[in-house]
Amino acid sequence: VDLTRDKISELIRKIAIPSSIGTLFQTLYNIVDAKFAGLISPEAIIAIAKSFPIYFIIIGATVGLSAGVTALISNALGKKDESTASFLFSQSILVSIVASIIVTAIGIYGTEPILIFLKTGPEVISYATDYMHVIFLGSILFFLQLTINASLVSRGDTKSLRNVHIVSFFLNIVLNPIFIYGFYFIPAMGISGIALATLCAQFYGLIYIIYKINRTDLKKYIYLECFYPKINLLKGIIR
Repeated sequence: VDLTRDKISELIRKIAIPSSIGTLFQTLYNIVDAKFAGLISPEAIIAIAKSFPIYFIIIGATVGLSAGVTALISNALGKKDESTASFLFSQSILVSIVASIIVTAIGIYGTEPILIFLKTGPEVISYATDYMHVIFLGSILFFLQLTINASLVSRGDTKSLRNVHIVSFFLNIVLNPIFIYGFYFIPAMGISGIALATLCAQFYGLIYIIYKINRTDLKKYIYLECFYPKINLLKGIIR
């Protein structure tokens, strides 16, 4: 995909269709989690449902950061400024790491009070906190995956994240029962196993996205200095 030369109609088809398919599989992914939670107990599926508003703290933060990074890198690439694009890419990784630490702290200490505020029963709170604490501890995977993927999207590549969502969907189906009920040396983890399966899928996605980035021209311009904090670039990313 050449964002500067291809026709608008062709770009819409090449970018929007893979993105839509990826979003579909991401939605199906959440349905699978709810299905497996229902096999544990009625309280477990309620816990998953109650967790979604809290879970979207991570999703909202990562999508917002990703959108900002995509816009900034796209602007730099439009100017044929690969060096600035590389600096923005590296600085966005720093922001995503810091943001994930903040979100993790807020999530771990804030999940139970939020659930109590939502008038959630004690047993459901127990399930929901077990689930969300694992998710928040692995929130850095969400942040890094979408932030790094922003560089691919800025080049018109929405197929990579689509592939991640498709493979993650099937990986989630396989891993959920293994982690919920146990398998050989893997202990039964109940609802925490659903969260762990999600993190494993996110880890796969991160590795795949890094692999795809490594095949772009961006890697030629990335060196240690790019990761030193640059206040002007950090401000642009955060805004």
